Amino acid sequence: MRHARPAHGSGPRVRRSAFARAGLDRPLVYGNADMAADADLRGTLGLPALFGRIAVIDYPNRRFCLFDEADLPPVLARATYVRAMLRGGKFFVPIRSGGFASDTIVFDTGSSEIPLHVDLAVWKRLTGRATADAAPVMLGEGALGPITVFTNPDAPESFADWPMRTEGVLGNASPWGGIVILDLTERMRFGRLA
Repeated sequence: MRHARPAHGSGPRVRRSAFARAGLDRPLVYGNADMAADADLRGTLGLPALFGRIAVIDYPNRRFCLFDEADLPPVLARATYVRAMLRGGKFFVPIRSGGFASDTIVFDTGSSEIPLHVDLAVWKRLTGRATADAAPVMLGEGALGPITVFTNPDAPESFADWPMRTEGVLGNASPWGGIVILDLTERMRFGRLA
């Protein structure tokens, strides 16, 4: 899911649409003149369209599934879950690495090539490490393994400008070899199957 900033007021309401055979009630649809023409990409699906459902991203098999809570297959119900939070339309997950612990990390499928991106000053302050290379990272109690944590020296405090408290972004590269479950029901949780 890529993030696009639509022009103000350019979102007509659609009464109903379908995605992966699941009905989406009254999704906002925006036109995005900045989206490059691509034979494989027709648009993006934002998080608000998935509220109240459970979204499953099967990276190895390149599949996306959308379930009502009662229809979640037992194998997915038994996945390892951590609590998540929804703030400002963003999906936050808890991350730990050494002394760094935060529940203000956004899981963003639009950050595909980045395992974990944090501000360097925050990383240094919380971990005491000068660099972020091959840091062992935990998602809740489950290990994501040693991953490279990205920082941006040209914008050392880029997350300080976000409208809500955010210390970083977890992208697709960390869970790439497995299945991710975004439970956007009242439970609000993040699950993984390796």
